[in-house]
Amino acid sequence: MVGHLVSLKWKYVQASFRRSVWAVIGLVIAAVYAVLALLGLAVGYLAAAFEAPETGPLIALLAGSVLAIGWAIVPIFFSGLDGTLDESRFVLFPIEPATLQKGQFLGGFVGIPGVASVLAVLLGLIAYGSQPLLLIVYLVCAVLGLANLMVWARLANRLGIMLSANPRVANVLMIVAAVLMMSLGFIFGGTATYLSRHWDALLPFLPWLGVTPFGSAYAVPYWLAAGNVPAALGCLVLTLGYLAGGWWLWGKNLARSMANVGGSAHHASAAEVAAGDLGLFARFPATPRGAVAARTLHSLLKDNRLQMLTVTTVMMYLLLAVGFPLFMSATGGSIHGEIGFGPNPEQATQVVNSGVMQLFGFWIYFCTVFTGYYMCFLVSYDNTAFSLHVLSPLRGIDDRIGRLWGYSILVVPIVVLMVLVASAVNGHLELFPIVLMHQLGVFAAAAGMGCMLDTFISPPVAPPGANPFKNPKNNEGMGKQLLLMLSMAVVMLSALPGGISVIVYVFLTQNLLTLVIGGVLQLMTGAGLLVGGVVWGGRRFDRMSPRMLERVARFSVN
Repeated sequence: MVGHLVSLKWKYVQASFRRSVWAVIGLVIAAVYAVLALLGLAVGYLAAAFEAPETGPLIALLAGSVLAIGWAIVPIFFSGLDGTLDESRFVLFPIEPATLQKGQFLGGFVGIPGVASVLAVLLGLIAYGSQPLLLIVYLVCAVLGLANLMVWARLANRLGIMLSANPRVANVLMIVAAVLMMSLGFIFGGTATYLSRHWDALLPFLPWLGVTPFGSAYAVPYWLAAGNVPAALGCLVLTLGYLAGGWWLWGKNLARSMANVGGSAHHASAAEVAAGDLGLFARFPATPRGAVAARTLHSLLKDNRLQMLTVTTVMMYLLLAVGFPLFMSATGGSIHGEIGFGPNPEQATQVVNSGVMQLFGFWIYFCTVFTGYYMCFLVSYDNTAFSLHVLSPLRGIDDRIGRLWGYSILVVPIVVLMVLVASAVNGHLELFPIVLMHQLGVFAAAAGMGCMLDTFISPPVAPPGANPFKNPKNNEGMGKQLLLMLSMAVVMLSALPGGISVIVYVFLTQNLLTLVIGGVLQLMTGAGLLVGGVVWGGRRFDRMSPRMLERVARFSVN
């Protein structure tokens, strides 16, 4: 039965390659990242073997511990992403908890993350290649370390499921996870830089990883290589204790969960409200547009998928429009010498290297374009609830204006605040009004085009109640995905007036008046596209709303 459960997981992995072309592309990209990470780790082991062989075992201890910590942290934030062997799926089958536990344990290693983790641990053999006895010891301890890794990962998954049962806690975990995911590049880059600069200072503290459930197994060969047999035996005892204790705790929790699947769940009672208290709806005009605006704003504030969209917007600004330019400046990203274009190449070089250009660079326009472009996702997030708009006597123009109104109440202040933060951090707060003119014009243009685009194509999103991190199923085929990508490029063109004024400012005039004129042109362009997008989108809504409902109602989780 255990082998059958593992085969089910393998068939699930195989089926993932047949879902869609984009699923295959995602898996290939994940595999490429895994291979690159393994190659980097192998290079680190080989470099240590030639330059400082005594540090090889310490690197193996650190790598194994970090890997196990990652497996223990990720399930807390992303619990339920892979429910292939979840106990709720087997409640109707006569499967003992101990049998399912073994199946979940072995099935956890099936897939790209599991295989990559096994290979990463086995690469530690390079550190003990010159000592055959320690090589065997490390191989045995690697098996124990991988077993501990999976046991504590499953316990973390159980913890994540329990925490996610509380909607407020689930939303907090989701937001933290989104922030961490978007910051991974800076986290890894900063960690690598810190380790390279303070490696010698950290060396005395790394062996303490051997007393944790994550590194105790890898500390056994490390202490043997250092000639400390008592410490090695102590770490071995800890490893076996952690493994036995974790396995018992997991088994008890799994048995309790299987016994309670389908039973009465504890749900928070609905909040009592006073008679006539309509919440947000009472704060908007009693018109179709006001109702749609209230409903849109309510969804942005309460729907965890749209909360994720809001957090993504803020993080995109902080990372790309604020953090990335500062990171490039700190790492010597300035131009040395003249750029060799325009009548005043020396002045142009000074402008490019100044903080002014960080406020008018590509990335801040990119962030604002996508902030407005997200307008075309609102109908997709409605899912079948969009039928309320289709079946009611709602004019398309009212739907478009209402959605734009509710969306802008929350998002426009975010744009203003992020532009203010970027201006202050880059030391040019006096340029805030000019930068804001550019970005508000870009937002208006992109939002106007978003009001029209969703009548042509509905970007796939996770359905209501699903984990926002789950990939939505693509029901439209490759052609619609290409059209979606093309629409992004078209929306990017809405930032052209402001972008042209920045180029003229850098290479020709070096006069801030040029940026002011560009901002005015961008505002005029944005206003025109906003009005045009709302009007055209409203007319198409009147004709195509049934087709729009048909598209969004088919969204499902892979």
